[in-house]
Amino acid sequence: MAHPTNLLRHVNTVHEKIIIKSCEPCGKGFTTYDAYNSHMRTYHNIGEQYKCEICLKMFNHASSRRIHMKRMHIAERKYECQICQEKFKDP
Repeated sequence: MAHPTNLLRHVNTVHEKIIIKSCEPCGKGFTTYDAYNSHMRTYHNIGEQYKCEICLKMFNHASSRRIHMKRMHIAERKYECQICQEKFKDP
């Protein structure tokens, strides 16, 4: 059974749209701290940054770094340039 606080949080955020935090730079209001923190990282570059340990590129979200790692560093690269030996995923 769900905790009563979960129901209250659901009603406040989904149906009542009660603003619990506002963005100082742009004034946008948020119904959850998670949404506020995500907004601050995405639009104002404020908050935790995630660095790729291979190429040192910075990301605002851990999920963006994970996708980058998968696409750029983990995927099998079997096509090699005969001039410089750099490898690629597709021909």
